[in-house]
Amino acid sequence: GGPRSSARAALLLPPGSRARRAMDPGLGTDMVFRFAGQDGASDGKSDEEFTFRGHSLIVRMVSPVFDAMLKAGMAEQQQMTVNIDAQVASKDEFQVFYNLLLPFSGSVKNAVTAANAESLFRISDFYQVKQLRAQCLRMLLMSPHTVGKLIFAHKTGLADLYATTLRGLGPVSTGDIELAKDVPQVLADVAKTLVEPAAKHRKLRDLRMRVNRLSAELDSAALPPSKKMATGVLAEVLEHL
Repeated sequence: GGPRSSARAALLLPPGSRARRAMDPGLGTDMVFRFAGQDGASDGKSDEEFTFRGHSLIVRMVSPVFDAMLKAGMAEQQQMTVNIDAQVASKDEFQVFYNLLLPFSGSVKNAVTAANAESLFRISDFYQVKQLRAQCLRMLLMSPHTVGKLIFAHKTGLADLYATTLRGLGPVSTGDIELAKDVPQVLADVAKTLVEPAAKHRKLRDLRMRVNRLSAELDSAALPPSKKMATGVLAEVLEHL
């Protein structure tokens, strides 16, 4: 029995169970994360639905932002409460982020997926958790190129991700246009991807017509062959194929 036996027993638990035990309010948590703009009295919900308890040491070790907030003299340190802005994270999103910071939480590489990469990037970028941010960015670069990801890259100022996504953008639907309508730069760039193939197709069609006309003229007895003219037009066609 005793603390040592409890510690040894905890180490035998699967990683997920260890993470859940680490979040248990009875296991040494010393601070509260509260989700701004949500008071526990609304809709008859309890305060627990808008907060959860955590370990200040864990977040301070990985985040200079949390470290600064929780230094002596700061309001957050005096109350041991940090408000999480709704634009940064929902409670569910933040809990996923917090779980990844815990010891024995498993591989960050495997935990970041195409489904959670955007929210985890947003949180790790805000709180300056560099390793997690870098892993999220790698996942975003590998994930499917969509208009939604293009908007995310634009809003977060990720120029390389934006350029990569725009180059790899697949077919665009009316839903995509609707999604981008409130982001003028993205809407303009998406529109270009629709216009450019059509313009290229028209140019190719016109060039092919010129080649066909020239071929007919070269075969005509009324016009001497002109290899120079034919070569120039064909080269122009090849350049745009």
